[in-house]
Amino acid sequence: MTSKKTALPPAVDSLQLPLIVKQVKEALLRFHLPLDRSQRVSRDVENVQTTLDQQVDAYLHSILPAVVDASVVSEERELRTRYLTETFWLIDPIDGTINAITGSTDWAISVALVDSQSMQPLVGIVYLPLLNELFVGAAGYGAELNDRPLSVQSPRRNVKGYSTPIISFGVPANIAEVATRMGGTLSKIMHRGWVTRQTGSAAVDICRVARGSWSAFFEYNLMYWDVAAAVVIAREAGCYVALPPRDDYPSEETLSTPRNVLVVSHSPLVKALKEVTAIACE
Repeated sequence: MTSKKTALPPAVDSLQLPLIVKQVKEALLRFHLPLDRSQRVSRDVENVQTTLDQQVDAYLHSILPAVVDASVVSEERELRTRYLTETFWLIDPIDGTINAITGSTDWAISVALVDSQSMQPLVGIVYLPLLNELFVGAAGYGAELNDRPLSVQSPRRNVKGYSTPIISFGVPANIAEVATRMGGTLSKIMHRGWVTRQTGSAAVDICRVARGSWSAFFEYNLMYWDVAAAVVIAREAGCYVALPPRDDYPSEETLSTPRNVLVVSHSPLVKALKEVTAIACE
């Protein structure tokens, strides 16, 4: 990864970020997933949890503090923000749990290192084990997919040169709260003749925007651990990323408050999608 000028928190040694990425990558590749589909549902509520979620969560808790000695915040455990260290790990052991249960390959292990003062992710790793795709990004060092640099700075809208925008969207667990808004947004997108996709994993979809496969991704009422790692990758690949500024949330609720997310691969689409989705972050 090659360094480029970027603003980082004073306490963060930017020279260490590529090493952090390298160590987490190696640790994820060492983990042997139980691919025999023997996983069981251990919690069947709004946020479904399986034994696979638990196994990945336990593994990440065991290896991440050895990379950076910092607190680990996981979707699968009780949120205790008062124990946050100066930087902390923010993980979603399986983003796309229902996909994993049903046999889809569209799920990922998501790991971010976040600065607790700005609540900005500094490092992001998104690993799709069944597709053998490992996306990484580090603030100021760019983004990569399987060690190949990622960049969306191209006149074409996706990797195959397809000219019609492909807009991916997420459906939150509390869909009833945003159903009307979601329906209105999708109607506007479809009336423009754009193509839509929905995979069930925000981390996967955002990485596909960073890769250039999708033109954009949006979702309402999404949790921060679902996107923290992926937005580093998208930003470093050159995407526009809209997340509400930290001041919009009380600090003690920053991680537990759902937020709206918009990621766009190419600048000509940004203005239109900010208007269509009503998601913007200047």
